[in-house]
Amino acid sequence: MKKFNILKAAGLSLAALIFLASCSKEGIEKCRGNCANIIISGQAWDSSYRKGLANLPVKLYWQDAGFCILCPEDVIANSKTDANGRFYFNLSIDSSRFHGNRLHVAVTMPAGYIANGGYNGLMDESIAQYISSVQNMRFHMYESAKLNIKLQRTHTDNYIRFELHYLFVFTTGGIYGYFGPPPSPYTDFNVIAAANVYTKVSWQKWLSPGVISTFVDSIKCVANTNNSITLNY
Repeated sequence: MKKFNILKAAGLSLAALIFLASCSKEGIEKCRGNCANIIISGQAWDSSYRKGLANLPVKLYWQDAGFCILCPEDVIANSKTDANGRFYFNLSIDSSRFHGNRLHVAVTMPAGYIANGGYNGLMDESIAQYISSVQNMRFHMYESAKLNIKLQRTHTDNYIRFELHYLFVFTTGGIYGYFGPPPSPYTDFNVIAAANVYTKVSWQKWLSPGVISTFVDSIKCVANTNNSITLNY
């Protein structure tokens, strides 16, 4: 009889552990007050190769909506993207927390990827007020590519200012600005661009106050390659 009780207790303990492990795997915190259901879905999208990105961590968390530095995160759910890069949450939240907080959806980017608005390897969107369904969110990210930009002086014009910029899809980066006559003292620049999409490189010359000439060139960068473009200015 004693042996049976020990086995029974061991079985119950094992069942409890399995139950706790399954809850942990789902990673969804239970609502404790002012509960309202919300559905959140979306996709992590590889814009370099036009496909979903699988197995990326996704988290939901509350954070203070005011201005603060290093605001703490109250994570209420964790998941991962599926084989097509999609994620889906259907859970009950405390809707009263929207007073003073925002509900954030954050996707971890793969190593070697960049994104507009990405920070510390995360893409993050926030929800400011309660709505029962927030679906088809799209997190665009690109495989990164190295790009070397060279300036080569071939013109004989004079200018009082020179600027160099680059643009891939929707992200603009100022590279260099110089006040003074030609030639530019710096002619070699290394930047990070997006793979498999066109990067536009533009440069401007201030010929005189209010008189500006703009020039544009482009290159489609490839990942894991020494991409280079030479600009004759």
